[in-house]
Amino acid sequence: MKWRWRRSRLAGDMIWTVEVRRPDFLDALRIVSSSSRESPQARVAFTFSDGFLSVESIGGKVRLPATGTWLGSAIVPAELLSRLIPALPEEDPLRLQATDTQFTISHLLLPCECHEKTEATGQLHAELIPANPTLHEILKLRDAYTPEAIEAAGLAPAIKAAEEKVDRILAEAATVLQPFRVTEEELLLLVEQHADDATCPFQDEDESVIKRIAEAWKLLAPLGIEAGEIKALVDESIRNAWKR
Repeated sequence: MKWRWRRSRLAGDMIWTVEVRRPDFLDALRIVSSSSRESPQARVAFTFSDGFLSVESIGGKVRLPATGTWLGSAIVPAELLSRLIPALPEEDPLRLQATDTQFTISHLLLPCECHEKTEATGQLHAELIPANPTLHEILKLRDAYTPEAIEAAGLAPAIKAAEEKVDRILAEAATVLQPFRVTEEELLLLVEQHADDATCPFQDEDESVIKRIAEAWKLLAPLGIEAGEIKALVDESIRNAWKR
């Protein structure tokens, strides 16, 4: 896969450098790189403020203690960071650097795009928005940023459409569960609880898969098996199909 980047906004030959504890950085990578499983185009943004390095993607946000100078935001493909986890250098602390279009972790080099800090924190960077965000991803963005940040990023129409779709889904689901007196409000609470999940096992395009898994789950539910567990088996089987 080729990653195309706009021209770097990092002025001159400035180099940003911070040092972080290896265990902290490894935990952060595991959390935010989960977004690469949801969207291959997901990005991770590295920013630094008040002695903490923020590592943020659609999969979550982590702040870890760090020392150094980092004057803006370095954007790195989440998929590349995910591949890096098993090969992370053993040295502790780890030195992170961003210079022009390169992001380095010790001796490892990754492509990046740097933006010097010119705006207030809490900005929703366009690079963090997946090309085709799922309903789950859109809801996470809605909860993670202010209405002003969402408006500035041009996501307001997508957020509105997602909320309307959720309303329709909740109304239909409540109708199905009406004999048990489960209300839309109660279902909405479940949706809001899972909006904070780092990942969602089911994607918008999985409709036919969801139907099959639902049929299997009707048979397996009395045995204590969850629908998400069945989906994990299906995903694993698809990934390993070429081996069979």
